[in-house]
Amino acid sequence: MPSSYPYSEGPQALPPSPPSTSTSQTRIKWYQSLQVRIIIGLVTVLIAMIIAAIVVLQTLGRSILIDDNIKLLTQSGHRVV
Repeated sequence: MPSSYPYSEGPQALPPSPPSTSTSQTRIKWYQSLQVRIIIGLVTVLIAMIIAAIVVLQTLGRSILIDDNIKLLTQSGHRVV
């Protein structure tokens, strides 16, 4: 009599899983979740970009603005005279 199982012993039962002592071991904490890590990463990148823009404007932008203002002042001074 051929059986539908590949082995003649019949279906094999899986071994029972060990009992869980605490559900907190299987659940992750809110600050370890992927959503929180992505949000923290995006906020960090945003803050870094804002700081970089401020630094660039304070160093390069200030000298460009001063040069442009000096040109405008000299042009307006020539127009007045």
